[in-house]
Amino acid sequence: MNPGAPGALLDSAGQLLGYWLVASHPADALTMPTGLERLRLYGPHPAAGTAVGCRARERELRPQLLLADLELTVDDRLWCRVEGWADHRFEADQVMVLLMRQPERTRLSEDHGGLAWFDDQAHRTPSRDWLARRYLSQAERDSLQAAGPRVQRQLLDDRVAAKDAVRQLLWDRGEGPLFPVEVAVEAADPTQRVLEAVVRGERRVWVAVDHAGSCSAAVASTEGPPGVAIGPSDADRYDLARRAAGAPSDAPASRTADGVRVDDAHVVLVDIGPHLVAFTHR
Repeated sequence: MNPGAPGALLDSAGQLLGYWLVASHPADALTMPTGLERLRLYGPHPAAGTAVGCRARERELRPQLLLADLELTVDDRLWCRVEGWADHRFEADQVMVLLMRQPERTRLSEDHGGLAWFDDQAHRTPSRDWLARRYLSQAERDSLQAAGPRVQRQLLDDRVAAKDAVRQLLWDRGEGPLFPVEVAVEAADPTQRVLEAVVRGERRVWVAVDHAGSCSAAVASTEGPPGVAIGPSDADRYDLARRAAGAPSDAPASRTADGVRVDDAHVVLVDIGPHLVAFTHR
């Protein structure tokens, strides 16, 4: 169906070609049109609302290129032929492709029993801007830009982990599809470790974040401010647990089956690669 906006028919045809790549190739399926060889028109532009058919024929498929010919028809008569439509293929793994197709059901972070762990080196993404547009609202992207280039990567990683932690918490409680942009987390001071997320403008959820190198960790709670801390794998477990619990360095601590109890807080400890992560159990 012709949407009516200038260029919408060709854009729709290109989207169909891109969807074919997504549906038939599990990796590197994110594309951006870069040009075409020849465009031939065989009649007046269809009116808005007109049903327009599209046939696409792949000519060449390489690691960074999809080349195809497109034919657009109206009432089974050829209206437009596009020769040599070129799409650039970006490196992107299956999770990134799924994020593009179903962002309301897809998370990039690993789930470790309530802890969201995001390593931005573990996924191939077209660009940081592409990732930001999937996770952040316009206001959050503006705030990210205002924070300056030296901290933007860390802030974006923290927000990915934070939003995934909030969404997983709500999914575990029966929440349906939830887009990352429906969870608002202000990109502010990168040293701020406990944040407040607003879900769909109403529900408020506490979320704590920490980071180390390319990795960010987050844990969410509706009961009160949670805590999380990342350390090296050989870190002192009690010290790390106290840090996650927000307790002083001399606070009483005792070992439990899966972590440490600090005062009244139950702190879970998990080993993730070269990191030891402590977080308060929700």
